[in-house]
Amino acid sequence: MAQVCAHPSRRPDHRETTSQYLAELYLRATTAVERRYRHELTVSALARALATSPRQLQRAYDEIGLTSFAAQLRAVRLRNAAELLAHQSLTVTDVSRLVGYRQPSHFVKAFRRRYGVTPGAFRRRHHHRRRRHAARAALPAFATLPARRTGRVEIGAHHAAKGTRLAAHDDPHGPNSDDPPAERSMPNSLLA
Repeated sequence: MAQVCAHPSRRPDHRETTSQYLAELYLRATTAVERRYRHELTVSALARALATSPRQLQRAYDEIGLTSFAAQLRAVRLRNAAELLAHQSLTVTDVSRLVGYRQPSHFVKAFRRRYGVTPGAFRRRHHHRRRRHAARAALPAFATLPARRTGRVEIGAHHAAKGTRLAAHDDPHGPNSDDPPAERSMPNSLLA
């Protein structure tokens, strides 16, 4: 009759060592993917580079990362593609190739699945936001104050940008306010 287990306490140590090894392998693998995502990358090639087997690498992704190699590679590529689309004036085809996709159509499909819009729509939306933000930054500080509701007029950035002053009947403090008239027509940020 053969022995089933040498000592019961050895089993948890073995599992703990294996878990530590898989955690270290996962960290090394994710770092390698972050660095090499632009190149053609497979589980086998990465396993060879990390001196492990493809199966151990898959286990590390599954047990430690709770994901797969392909899912992590795709996420890294698409995150970097979104950055390029938002901040560079490259074509979608150029971006797809820069992040490691050989077929731009596969890139567009994966990008739409991940972000809900095509890469071109993502770029237009992001550039629109950047232009709007740049326009706000160009306005004087008092022009970006939130609008206040009054009886007849909404006072806010559009008045400040035009340089219009309030008439006495539009003044939120009213004509009987204790504030001097010059102070009543200036934005609060200029009074301090």
